Amino acid sequence: YVDFCAIYSRVKNTILDVFAGPAEKGIYSPSVQQTQFLTQKKILLANPEIEDVKMSMPNRHYFPVDFSKFPIPGITGEGAGQVLLPVDKPSGMITSKLARSQIVAK
Repeated sequence: YVDFCAIYSRVKNTILDVFAGPAEKGIYSPSVQQTQFLTQKKILLANPEIEDVKMSMPNRHYFPVDFSKFPIPGITGEGAGQVLLPVDKPSGMITSKLARSQIVAK
């Protein structure tokens, strides 16, 4: 018996946890590829029923726009006044796949 609803819930929560982090502060990602790998690994370790995980997402770029000269009340600290302007079209897709057999046990 495989409880697909429970597995789906664990996978969804893992994706949100690794990509977004805590709601109040988020999480730093050095690269989408690294975050995909960490997500895939965590999914595989938590769900023995899953043999491999493939992820695909648009490669989006953002240009910084300096709004520091226009302070917004209540927004202070690192990153205050920084706005990221998305490029209107993605530059391809970032795709990765991790199989259970590729995980090195420690």
